[in-house]
This record gives sequence, structure tokens and C-alpha cells, in this order.
Amino acid sequence: MKHFYKFSEIKFIKLSFRRINFSKSTHDTSRGLQSFILVSLMFFLGIASAISQPTSADLSGDATICSGETANLVVTIVGGNGTYRVELSDGTIADPYTSGSNIPVSPSSTTSYTLISVEDTDGAAPTLTGNPTITVNTPPTATASDNGTCIGATLDLTGGPDGMSSYAWTGPNAFSSSSQSPNVAASATAAMAGTYTLTVTNAAGCT
Repeated sequence: MKHFYKFSEIKFIKLSFRRINFSKSTHDTSRGLQSFILVSLMFFLGIASAISQPTSADLSGDATICSGETANLVVTIVGGNGTYRVELSDGTIADPYTSGSNIPVSPSSTTSYTLISVEDTDGAAPTLTGNPTITVNTPPTATASDNGTCIGATLDLTGGPDGMSSYAWTGPNAFSSSSQSPNVAASATAAMAGTYTLTVTNAAGCT
């Protein structure tokens, strides 16, 4: 009996000891795994918040201008850190650039534009859209002549080209007229001698 009692006591102590260790080990492992997941998640979120490249950019700004004038294109950018480098298809580069601000362009002929790249310090936008067109109209060339009159004769002016939206004559003695080919006087005087200037404007508003 003494031997049996001693065997039971050893077994009981041994099992109890193993159970305590197992329970403690499982608890610690679970807490350790949770801590590892939490730290990993915080690390991942920290990287994600630090890396903030733009996700998309859209180019707009259709316009009609006269030759020699300037139009403005605008890039609307989603995401990123707010300061960008923008490159257009004609080689224009805006750096630094802020989303929604103007990019001036002065094409010599009608030109369509696209985005080549939009990037910040974290990377480039993968989605680029927009294809605005700047239509360039050629200004008209005014022509002006007179009838080569003498003092006392009728003085007439002839303007061109035909079909303009407006004509604007100025000349000596505060002369002005909006007619294409006005009559200055039925009897010209010496005071009417001088330079007469004609400005014409076409339907596109070019002068």
C-alpha cells in the first residue's frame, strides 16, 4: 500500500504539473500571437499611410483661341501628397504642380493634349485620362485703301476682307467709322490728309 500510495502521489503531482504548464504555455502563446498580429498590422498601416502616391489624374481645358494667345489646361488629381510633377504630351512640364491649378499653353496650331505622367515623391498615378483640344484660329489680315482723291473731291475708303464681324476705322480729325468702306467726306480738305487705320475682327473674335 505504501508503494501504491507513493505511485499515485507522484502521478498526481506529475499530471498537475504538466497541466499547469500546458495551460500557461497556451495562454502565453495566444497573447504573444495577438501581440505579433497587432504589431504587424500597425506596421502595415504605417507603411500604407506613409506611401500615398496619386491614384488617378484627369486633364481638361478645351478652348478656342487666336494665334499668339494663351489657354489654360487643368489637371484634377486624386490621392498623393499634394505636390506633383505633371508632364503633357507636347513636352510641357509643370513642377511643382497643385491639383486644379492652371497650366498655360500657347500652341501655334490646333492641338490635342494628353497626360504623359503625373507623379509625386511616392510614385506615379496609374490612371491618366482626358484629351482636351485647343483650337487655334488665324487672325484676319486687314486691307485698306482710298480713292486717291484731291482736295475738294469725294474721299472714300475701302476696307477688307469681306465677311468680318466688325470693322473699325480711325484717322485724322478724330475720324472713326464702323463701316467696311466708309465715305470720309464729300469734299476733302487738307486737314483730312494723313494715315487711316482699319482693324477687322472675324467671327472667332480674332483681330
